[in-house]
Amino acid sequence: MGNYICLNNAIITILTAFLFIGCTPAEPMLELQLERQMIGEPFSFADYCEEKYDSIYIIQPYEDEDVIYSLPYKMSNRLRGKCSYTLDDTFVRILFIDKDIVKAYAEIPAIDAYFTIPNNRNIHIFPFEQKFMMDKRRFVYIYNE
Repeated sequence: MGNYICLNNAIITILTAFLFIGCTPAEPMLELQLERQMIGEPFSFADYCEEKYDSIYIIQPYEDEDVIYSLPYKMSNRLRGKCSYTLDDTFVRILFIDKDIVKAYAEIPAIDAYFTIPNNRNIHIFPFEQKFMMDKRRFVYIYNE
């Protein structure tokens, strides 16, 4: 009986771990680092992340849920569902993509960094090395040298 309970607990632990793969923030310190970002200084996510990715996708508040579900990247259904809830305007979600797979994500409080994407840009994917700049209102813009 004791072996059966241990086996059940092991199976539950393994299944729980699989549910959360790909659902943890990419860089736990990213929020703190963006909070400390200097105003008017160009930065990229490559400056902050330990891991390397091909690109990032910025999910802004109120982004169309259909867009999230139609993204051509492999990602868990749980993460896709979490990212599709964009009515919460207190966070900006960043997907970190490598070889067309969402490897991780981060939720950035909009009060620390609110990413503004030009309206004429219909897709919010950028190279991992893309430079951004933050103004004194904490709005983040694409940096063009």
